[in-house]
Amino acid sequence: MKLREVPQLTARPAYYVNTDLWYLDDNIEHYQKEFNLDIDPDFQRAHVWTEGKQIAFMEYLFKGGQMSNRLLFNYPHWMSKMDSTTDVMVLVDGKQRLEAMRKFKANKLPVFGHTIDEWEDGKIACRSVQLEIYIHDLVNRKDILKWYIDLNSGGVVHTDEEIEKVQKLLDKEK
Repeated sequence: MKLREVPQLTARPAYYVNTDLWYLDDNIEHYQKEFNLDIDPDFQRAHVWTEGKQIAFMEYLFKGGQMSNRLLFNYPHWMSKMDSTTDVMVLVDGKQRLEAMRKFKANKLPVFGHTIDEWEDGKIACRSVQLEIYIHDLVNRKDILKWYIDLNSGGVVHTDEEIEKVQKLLDKEK
């Protein structure tokens, strides 16, 4: 066996932009208007995060967490023809994260016990949460579906019990 014989995953998108939580809705609305964004394509799983998971994710972001701050989209011919009359942009990865962020911004999710309207510095807090938006330019649905599988089949999410076990170990260290 040689490394070059190992089937490779879908390449990383060449285009990405940094934004912050405050401007997330503006970006999403722009993509919906200009590129027919579908944030719930048929291959995406349902909304499965509980409110508790959404809150935990948002608290992670406000504490400075940066390992789950990506949203991955696909738009055929991105940066080439950009034909919004026929092409559709799709959210490929990040549906649960996007829902949590938008819910907080809409004053429907308390984070650290407070909705955004209850934060004295809500705008500043949202500006501190940095996000990365990646846009791939895969043309074929087959390639988009493969990318989705590549992204979502390589790891196993920890159960609540597994996290609680490590939390107890951490508590003993204190």
